[in-house]
Amino acid sequence: MANSMYLIVDGEVKIRLPHKHVHLGAGDFFGEVAELRQSRRSATVVALQTTRLHLGCGPNAIVRELEAAAGDLVAG
Repeated sequence: MANSMYLIVDGEVKIRLPHKHVHLGAGDFFGEVAELRQSRRSATVVALQTTRLHLGCGPNAIVRELEAAAGDLVAG
């Protein structure tokens, strides 16, 4: 079962889903769906370059990350 999500601090990753591939970069996050559903992960993540991630644990991590992002948008 998934118990964490990841925020991309810098770098770039490719998310390989069953029917498509998605590229994500700094400020994007992944792993939130499996964490919220408390299910198995359904994608493979591959770093396309050196990438730093911030690990958030538990559903409250998602709320904290979204609040921080919203605060940055309002302040910015």
